[in-house]
Amino acid sequence: MMTGNVVFLGRSLTPEQASSPVLSAPYYLVVMMTFFIGALTYRLAEARWPSRGASTLGLPFGLMMLGAELVLKMGWTPQGNSLYPLTIVAYAPMFGVLNAACAAGQLATPTTMTTGHLLTLAASGAKLCRRQKLTHVEKTKVMMSMLVSLSIFAGAVLGGFVYWVSSEAGTHGALLPVAPALALLFWLHDHLAKPRRLAKKLSKLRRAACKSPDSKIGNAEVKPNNDECEAESGEDSTVDLELGGEPPEADATPRAATSAAAGPEKTM
Repeated sequence: MMTGNVVFLGRSLTPEQASSPVLSAPYYLVVMMTFFIGALTYRLAEARWPSRGASTLGLPFGLMMLGAELVLKMGWTPQGNSLYPLTIVAYAPMFGVLNAACAAGQLATPTTMTTGHLLTLAASGAKLCRRQKLTHVEKTKVMMSMLVSLSIFAGAVLGGFVYWVSSEAGTHGALLPVAPALALLFWLHDHLAKPRRLAKKLSKLRRAACKSPDSKIGNAEVKPNNDECEAESGEDSTVDLELGGEPPEADATPRAATSAAAGPEKTM
């Protein structure tokens, strides 16, 4: 996403810039810096709240993006105003979080660049041409690359259609649904991939049902399966650290000391 801004930054430093519609070099530096801040903030949020970084930042950055779009829609910052180019500061951090979350989060793939996905499809196509089978991981990558590429194409078509329809009235306000949509997708990205709170509740309900077979949840009577209860009791000894449990304490009595206390074995 920032490749184009780097190209325009280099172009703005040439003598051609005076007669060109591109903006000045500081503008593109600000765009890249705010994008970098968004990606950096996501990394820091992930370190503070594991698997909840995107959903944590979705609301504040989404509100900032939504506010900037409303300012442009209401005409409070006309296009000729000197502050008009700076409205990009409210958009870039959100997309920095988007790129960082997709590349380093549960998807582990960029969703705003097509070049890498085309290379993935080409590599898999070459393997099929050699009559070699694709592994499950390779098939998953092919499906992901196809979906991302088609989604980018569909988004470009939709954007062009919106621009064509609203060319006379202006396109300000066209991104109003984008901010809440991204915030919702950030929440789904985090909570569907790592549903820790839901997993805790289900585990507590299963354990409560195993301890009291006649227990009820609401108006429904719970009748646990004996096999499930045995598996649940076996899982008590191993704690899922990802769900916030504590590791079991190590046995403080050394095995050698236990053998010595038991005394020497009798030999026949």
